[in-house]
Amino acid sequence: MKYTSSFILRVILSCLLVLLVLALYFSQCRKTTVQTSINFFKSPQFRGDFIKYLPSDNIDSAVILIKKLVPAPFQTLACQRLYYNLNEEASIDLRLQHLDLFDQYIKNDSLAAFVQMVRGELFIEMARFEEALQCLDTCTALSYKIQHPVQAADAKRFKARAILLQGGYPQAIQLLLEVFDVYQQFPGRDLDQRFNVRIDLGNAYRAAKDFREALKWHEQALQLISKTRGTKHFQFTGFHTITTEKIAEDYLDLNMPDSALYFANQSLLTRNQYNITYDQTASELLFSRIYLEKGDCNLSLVHLRKAEQANVQKGNMIKKIKIYSALGESYLCLGQLDSSQYFLKKCLTSRDTGLLASVHEQLGNIAMKQGDLALALKEMTLSRQFHDASFNVEKSKLLAYQNVRIALAQKELQIASIEKQRKQTLLISFLTLTGLVLATGVAFLLLISQRRKQFIYKQERELFEMREKLQQRALEQSQQELMAQQAQLHHSTLLLELKNQLIDELESRLSNAADAMETTGMPEKDLRRMRILTDADWQHFLERFEQITPGFVFRLKAAFPTLTLAETRLFLLVKLYFDSREISDATGISQESVWRGRHRLRKKLGLSEAINLDEYIQSF
Repeated sequence: MKYTSSFILRVILSCLLVLLVLALYFSQCRKTTVQTSINFFKSPQFRGDFIKYLPSDNIDSAVILIKKLVPAPFQTLACQRLYYNLNEEASIDLRLQHLDLFDQYIKNDSLAAFVQMVRGELFIEMARFEEALQCLDTCTALSYKIQHPVQAADAKRFKARAILLQGGYPQAIQLLLEVFDVYQQFPGRDLDQRFNVRIDLGNAYRAAKDFREALKWHEQALQLISKTRGTKHFQFTGFHTITTEKIAEDYLDLNMPDSALYFANQSLLTRNQYNITYDQTASELLFSRIYLEKGDCNLSLVHLRKAEQANVQKGNMIKKIKIYSALGESYLCLGQLDSSQYFLKKCLTSRDTGLLASVHEQLGNIAMKQGDLALALKEMTLSRQFHDASFNVEKSKLLAYQNVRIALAQKELQIASIEKQRKQTLLISFLTLTGLVLATGVAFLLLISQRRKQFIYKQERELFEMREKLQQRALEQSQQELMAQQAQLHHSTLLLELKNQLIDELESRLSNAADAMETTGMPEKDLRRMRILTDADWQHFLERFEQITPGFVFRLKAAFPTLTLAETRLFLLVKLYFDSREISDATGISQESVWRGRHRLRKKLGLSEAINLDEYIQSF
């Protein structure tokens, strides 16, 4: 039995070791591949940056150079870098031109999947939904073919956006929840994927008129980026801007315009602080809706004009229809019927039956105010037809949405049931393990109790010996400290004696000089000159100083080799406890010169203003 258990343990340890080696191997391979690609794109032959090496004004030449110079495994990455290096203001036509050239010159499934996904995203912006869905379905198939499930989930996320813009929010919600599950299985993926799926789910629930659920998903997106704020600050600010605007829209849908305005202003502060220009149209549309809801039609119109200007270069058809609809409402609010009628008619190209019903109703109201009853009747009839069609479609969508919610509830119940079973299993395992541990503990209690007294006795004996050692060590340390203090006191006494001798010599020189002046009539300036120590005097002083503190001058020069002779003299005089007046008398200079010398010495020693120069020199 013992041999069998040992054999099983060895087998388990061997398997774990093999798995660890394989994990390290594949991790190193991936790291090597990534590093190789980075080194290739930043090699000297490309002047350190492969993308800048490509001609920016000739797309065909750039793609041909990628095919010619870049190894096959890195061609997809090179094309992606070239595409994402485009200016934010680049037109949709220019982006599609890039994608067409990728398809024409470089043939591989990985790049084809990327091209189809981006092309589908661009077609969504152009409101060409059928073409967008075809591209995204192709991308999904290619992604599964090359075993890239996350990219397939990305394509499904864009597909859900296209379906949502066509009004199919039940199917969009179902697709987005599947994408959310895939992203949850790969938590190490990029932040923008996990963020965008939450934003898209919030938008889908808003389309379903479930505004509370929409607010919940958008708040989850805000919590996600708040937790990962330290990763990429620029990316965080962009995501923060988008999320606060979405939350503002949710509060606006919940008839809470003041809360909506608060979050919209938070977004605007972030935009202004970090100069974020992404999706400026949506931001201006949001402010126009808020002020229109609050009854400030003029301010709403100002923001709509800004939105219209921001959307000119982008050419987003969906947002263009939204701008026209909002302009029609704003002009109607201001009583400018002709302008309102002009912009509302521009919305008639929309495929949204609900929007068309609202537009025709507003056109009917305008016709009634203008006195054209026949036209008003016609517009109201059209509004009713579109309303009935929208009602029937919306009814089927609500039914489908309820089915999705039922399916989700059933799934949550299944998950809860599985989780409950797992907890029960864990509890049983825990109780079993606890019983085994208790049984083992009881088995060892008797043995522990028998050895307890011996162990306590041994501990007390060791503690007693340790106390004796500590007392002996404390006594020795006290003696050493006392000897060190005595030596320091003796050294200070010798320094003071040397200082006093030096002062006595100076006073003697001064007295002799004064006597000489009386007898010989020596001028006063010669007397002052007699107070300055000569080089021979300083040499004699240094010899006596070295006798008291051997090696001190050598150690000073080694620590601060840039000290001048005057700075060295000043350092030694301060070491001898000379104050500024005594230094002035000893060296024959003014106290102001002494203070300037002390200032220069402090700089040479590298001392801050918080450190006392005298204390530092005494401790040196």
